[in-house]
Amino acid sequence: MEKEVTLQIQYGQCSWTVYTEGDWKYETFERTYKVGDKLGVKHFHDHVITEITDDQITLVDGDDTQILTHDKPLQVYTEIEGREWSDGCVYDGDDYSTEVRWMR
Repeated sequence: MEKEVTLQIQYGQCSWTVYTEGDWKYETFERTYKVGDKLGVKHFHDHVITEITDDQITLVDGDDTQILTHDKPLQVYTEIEGREWSDGCVYDGDDYSTEVRWMR
């Protein structure tokens, strides 16, 4: 029987402009994975689980390898800039935060 793990994903998104900071909106859910599964979550979309042991989960995306343990969640923060003013200043954009936590 293949080993399965349950991961809790917290995904947050915030839209902003030069005049506002914006409000963060979060979605939290749990999903079960096994070796070979893609996380399929924004900013972790192509990360594939390549190994599951009692102590760690190995995730690979191209040349990027990350290790998830019970006591240390994985976090990714990304900012995507939007429109740009004629003077080169960015007018708006979106910030994204994703946290992956291994549930026991």
